[in-house]
Amino acid sequence: TRMVRKLDSGNYLVCQEGDGRVCEYDPAGKVVWEYALDLGGRKESPGHGPEGHGTAVYGAIRLANGNTVIAGGNNNRVLEVDPKGKIVWSIDQKE
Repeated sequence: TRMVRKLDSGNYLVCQEGDGRVCEYDPAGKVVWEYALDLGGRKESPGHGPEGHGTAVYGAIRLANGNTVIAGGNNNRVLEVDPKGKIVWSIDQKE
């Protein structure tokens, strides 16, 4: 795990780096929301930086509007997703 944040609701937003997903857990440990990163149309390659690409998650924050901003580790992207998991904004290393 990486960059766990306690939300105003009392739930926890957890980056599961190796699993390539962000999960929201309630205080009892039940997953109440999750988002799994994909490869963004690129092929997977080992490592970090411009040569590496995967689904590792580095960080995530919940915005006041309920959306979640997710920073990929070797995903080379930053995404904003809505509560249903739809990408509403993104930027990648080539932009």
